[in-house]
Amino acid sequence: MSSTQSRVYTVAGILLFLPGFYFYKADLPSQASWGTVLKSRLLLLLLDGIVVFAFLNTFKWFRSRRPLGISLEPKAFFLLFVPLVLAAFYYIHTTYIGPLHFWPQVLQFVINWPAIVAFLVGSRLYEPMIFD
Repeated sequence: MSSTQSRVYTVAGILLFLPGFYFYKADLPSQASWGTVLKSRLLLLLLDGIVVFAFLNTFKWFRSRRPLGISLEPKAFFLLFVPLVLAAFYYIHTTYIGPLHFWPQVLQFVINWPAIVAFLVGSRLYEPMIFD
């Protein structure tokens, strides 16, 4: 993938992130300031990005294995690092920004998913099957 394609995917990720940033505020208090909204959305984008990164790379890892030679040996990154980082982001958000509720966060995750995939492809952290 060329650097121009990377830039296009990064710009697409920013554009895909903006509607959820501006229009989806169900999980924030009505009196939330612009700075609080920005901190919340960026923190949740990072949180969702870690989940999507782990999810996509797990599928890539399984896809690269031979059908009869699948090793179910877990990777330390997925078992230790990802849950600890998710817990840290959750703690930071609930302590400094506000409470998180399950269903609004699920909807925010679905809204952020296309932006996250575009950011991951743009930063070359993930290559979709069309580039294989």
